[in-house]
Amino acid sequence: MNPKLTIHPSRRISPPGRRHWFPRLFCMPDGSLLQFNATVDDETNALTQTNASSGRLSSDGGVTWRECPMPDRYGFPVRLADNRVRSFSYLQWREGEGQVTGRYSDWDAGRGAWTPEEPYLIHSLPTAARSNAASVGGMALDRTVLCEPGGTLLATLYGHLAGQEKYNCMLVRSQDEGGTWDFVSIIAYAAAIAGEGFCEPVLARVADGSLLTIMRTGGGMERKYPLYQARSLDNGLTWSQPENLGVYSVDPDLCLMSNGLLACSFGRPTLDIMFSLDGSGYAWSKPTTVFSGSSTCYSGLREVAPGQLLLVYDSNSAGSPWQAHDNQINAVSIDVAQ
Repeated sequence: MNPKLTIHPSRRISPPGRRHWFPRLFCMPDGSLLQFNATVDDETNALTQTNASSGRLSSDGGVTWRECPMPDRYGFPVRLADNRVRSFSYLQWREGEGQVTGRYSDWDAGRGAWTPEEPYLIHSLPTAARSNAASVGGMALDRTVLCEPGGTLLATLYGHLAGQEKYNCMLVRSQDEGGTWDFVSIIAYAAAIAGEGFCEPVLARVADGSLLTIMRTGGGMERKYPLYQARSLDNGLTWSQPENLGVYSVDPDLCLMSNGLLACSFGRPTLDIMFSLDGSGYAWSKPTTVFSGSSTCYSGLREVAPGQLLLVYDSNSAGSPWQAHDNQINAVSIDVAQ
C-alpha cells in the first residue's frame, strides 16, 4: 500500500552563472535548511580544490533561499551534541606512513561563515588503494554523519581497499566530535556482484532502532545494477547480507518522518521516491517518479513540516547530457498522507 502523495510544482533555487549539481539537504539547529552541492567536475582532482561547492539557506521551509558560504572542502555536515554544526570533507589524504587525514570546519552562526579547516584523523583503517590523484586516499566519507544521543559520531565511507576489484562500504566511529575516527566494520563487499560494487551509502537510525544502509551498485541508466540495503542490530558491529531492493539508482537518501514513515529518494534514469510504512525498511512501497529529464538524479530529502517533504535535485538543458555545465538545483514539496 502506498501513501497518498501530492507533488507540487518544482522551482529553481540556485542562481545562474555557475554549475550546480549533486545536491544535498541538511537541517540546521535553528530550524533553517542548508542546501549545498558540488560546483566542479565529478572527478577526484577537481574535488581536491577548495571552493568546490556552493550553498544556500532557507528559513521558511524551502520557499525562499539566500546564498551562503560553504567550507573550503566539499563535505558533509552533522549537528553535534551541543548543537554546533561540523562539516567533514568527502576526500581524505594519505600522509606520512599511510596516515589518513581529512579536513573539517565548523559553522559560525554569528558570522554566517565556516571556520578555517582543521585536520581529522582516521585510525586503524584497512589499507586503502590510492586514487589517481596524488596523495588522495582510496576511501571517501560520503553522505552520512550521524550524532548518537551520547555524542558519538558514526560516518559511512566507500572506496577500494588494496586487492579489491569492487567498491566496499564501511562504518567509522568518533568519540571526540570527529577529531579522530576508528574503523568499526565493513558494511558490504562482494567481489562477485555485478557493477561497481557497493558505494554511495546513506545511513539512518530507523524506527525499530536498527541502523539501515542503502547503497548504489551501478550507474542506473542501464537498469541493471539495483540498490541494496543492509541492516545492523548491534550499532554497526555486524551487518546483514545485502538485500536487493529491485530498483535502479544512484546515491539514495533517507528521511524518517514524524508520522513514522521512512522515505527514500533515489534515481537515474528518473528521480523517484518510495516509502517504508513500517518505518524501518522491511518492506517498501512501489516507487513514484518525481522528475523525468536530464539530471544526475542525485538528491536531498528532508521533512520540513509534519507530513511535508522537501526534495532537491539537479537538472540541465533539455536534450543535453547531465554532464553539461548548465546544471541547476530545483526543489519540490511533497505532501505525504497515510
